[in-house]
Amino acid sequence: DLQVIGRHGKLSLKFRKEGDRTVLHDSFSNVPMQAFQPFYPDETGCAYAYIVNPTGGLVGGDRIETDITLNDYAHVFITTPSATKVYKSSGNFSRQDINIMVKRNAILEYMPGYVIPFGGSLFSQKTKVFMDEAAVAFILDSFTTGRVSSGEHLCFGEYRSTTEIEYCGVPIVTDKILLRP
Repeated sequence: DLQVIGRHGKLSLKFRKEGDRTVLHDSFSNVPMQAFQPFYPDETGCAYAYIVNPTGGLVGGDRIETDITLNDYAHVFITTPSATKVYKSSGNFSRQDINIMVKRNAILEYMPGYVIPFGGSLFSQKTKVFMDEAAVAFILDSFTTGRVSSGEHLCFGEYRSTTEIEYCGVPIVTDKILLRP
């Protein structure tokens, strides 16, 4: 009998250009992931979207899968309202897998809040970005080394992060970080 530990959250967002504006035309989510409806703070037609984990953070065994697709000519800015907190683990990794497809002439600005690995946490993240011809993607991946004011600087168990970007099927960026303080 296989015991499942943690939550398995899924989020799928699909954007397309409609007239002068990019719209979210299809989405799916389950706890602990969700997204707010896009908003438009200016006249560029860029959709600004927040992805949210309302549970406050990840614990050992949690698994988050996020799939984002920008169809031709879509322009999307995606962020989070706060940092991703990774709490102490009893031996299981918290995992986050992000797959992004940026189709022809689409523009993606992906700037989530940074990851905070708390003391004793185990975290693994993999971000894959697939870009078609003439697509543009600005991808940010940032983290802290723990809560300094709480004395947790470099007290996490392990932090892994991989970012892979392909342009027209050709790998152009591979960035891997593995920290075991």
